[in-house]
Amino acid sequence: MLWRYFFQFVWYSFLSFLKQPSIFFKMFSALSMPYSHKREVGYVKIFSIGVEPEYRIHGIGSRLIEEMKSRIDFDTYEYITLETDALEDNKANDFYKKNGFRLSSEFYTFEGRHMNKYHYRRRNENPVS
Repeated sequence: MLWRYFFQFVWYSFLSFLKQPSIFFKMFSALSMPYSHKREVGYVKIFSIGVEPEYRIHGIGSRLIEEMKSRIDFDTYEYITLETDALEDNKANDFYKKNGFRLSSEFYTFEGRHMNKYHYRRRNENPVS
């Protein structure tokens, strides 16, 4: 998907960088991840989702997640996975839990960030590590 929407990704990443320059390293490490984390099982990975702050109370993020879930062929892809900061982003952690994601593991990045890894399965059976 990154290559299909490359120019849109670059544009919105640039705008995000202008608003918050500290996200540069987060974006760079996220882009390198697909090549370093190959698995046998098919899965879908969410790298980022964002809604403008003034629209967050309208359920837009949840509708985006639901639309994505409805488009995924769970016979082909076993689960959806994502990672978010464990300690500094309680709103994101609560958002993903509210939308059916389950905490599957915690880890530390090479920069020392404490991260939560979440998974969503169609029926949300046992989490996968």
